[in-house]
Amino acid sequence: MTDESERIQQLEQRIEQLEQEATRGSSAGSSPTSSTRRQMLGALSVGGLLLGGAGTAAAAPYDDDLGSARFVGEGESLQDAVNKSNLVFVTSAYDSSVEEVDTIEIDREITVMGDGNTYIDNPGGSGPAVEIVSKSERPNAVSLQNLSIRGGDPGLLIEDTKFCELSNVHVRETSGHGIAVRNPSLSTNSMDLYHTSVQDSSDDGIYIEGGAHSTNLFGVRTLFAGGHGVNINGSHAVNMMGCQVEDSQGYGLRMEGLSAANVYGAYVEGNKQDTGLGSESAEIYAESCYGLSIDSAYGNPLNNSLRSFIYLKGCRTATVHGTRIKGGYSYLVDGPTQSGDQNRRLDVYRGTHYPGYSDGVVSDPDIAKRLRSNGVVVAKNIGDANGQHPGEIGVHNAYTNDTPEFYVWDDSGENWVSYDGTTTR
Repeated sequence: MTDESERIQQLEQRIEQLEQEATRGSSAGSSPTSSTRRQMLGALSVGGLLLGGAGTAAAAPYDDDLGSARFVGEGESLQDAVNKSNLVFVTSAYDSSVEEVDTIEIDREITVMGDGNTYIDNPGGSGPAVEIVSKSERPNAVSLQNLSIRGGDPGLLIEDTKFCELSNVHVRETSGHGIAVRNPSLSTNSMDLYHTSVQDSSDDGIYIEGGAHSTNLFGVRTLFAGGHGVNINGSHAVNMMGCQVEDSQGYGLRMEGLSAANVYGAYVEGNKQDTGLGSESAEIYAESCYGLSIDSAYGNPLNNSLRSFIYLKGCRTATVHGTRIKGGYSYLVDGPTQSGDQNRRLDVYRGTHYPGYSDGVVSDPDIAKRLRSNGVVVAKNIGDANGQHPGEIGVHNAYTNDTPEFYVWDDSGENWVSYDGTTTR
């Protein structure tokens, strides 16, 4: 049994060896990965891996036996490490060409941490570069940190897995989706992406199939997607905060069949470059969503000719608040007016009434059954739009050349009553 100080010394010796491999051939001076040493030591201390157990500092791969931690450096296999450990550190000296397989498969509870300059490559493989998949009923709880993934179709595949966390993971130059979540209806939920980016994907930057629960994207960025920037389908409890979506061939953000979805502080610019990817020209597209909120978003079409910033189709209880554009859109919100595809209970609040929309805030009041402007129901015929609670205010003859009339939804919950009480609709 070695004491804790001896084990820390062994760990420092091993990290120094890996740093030397990573910087071999560089000029003398401090190692660019010196901060990683503190990060690794901290992680091991918190995890209790420095306490107890025999340890040797041998240079051969996996002879370290520092608790359950594994280190992957020059000439060492990442796949072998993830098969044997629940905590893996990968240095920039790692080279994917040593692997016997194109796809690194993770099927157990694990944390894999890079040094910020660690690349996992699959330049010619037809499958994903990294795949996270569950093989048991036990939640996987997979965490990937400070890693870059290049190539693959998709670059990163998450399938039937609970409690995944990506932090500072960067996916590049994929031949399909950048990050794909498939078969989520089996068990995928509680997935968090922090400061993760996808660039130059042949298809969608981030693609999520239907059925995922509690999906959270914080500070996520997609650039130059061949499909949509972010494409989420049939998921529940979706939160996107401070995300940046730029220069996609399809929609910047596409949402279909979501329930309880919040988009806050999104920066959406220069998307919808290929008009063939969806007929409605907009940066943000949402269809058949229930409980959708878009708040404090910013849009700029750049040189693309887009009819609107947001296109809503068949959504129920949607809210748009505090959204700004730089210019170039005809409308803030567009949508179909025909029965069946109309939106219901669409609220457009103060802060979105920006004069830069050349033709108005909404393309037509009939894009929504019960359209509200800053909390007031507006309609060509107020009788076609039921109120939601007694005392709600409505405007009849809105969006027409006739004189507008003000009404109040009565206590019976059945009629709009004029302000003087003489007329009901």
